Amino acid sequence: MVNKLYLVTPRGFCAGVEMAIKALHWLLKIYDETIYCYHEI
Repeated sequence: MVNKLYLVTPRGFCAGVEMAIKALHWLLKIYDETIYCYHEI
């Protein structure tokens, strides 16, 4: 059992998730329609 949990800063997404989010934002600017992705981000 874990007695202590240390949270470090900065916390965030890994580089792959950051890139996927940026790609979706880029696609939304280019295409004026609904964008679907295979998995949740």
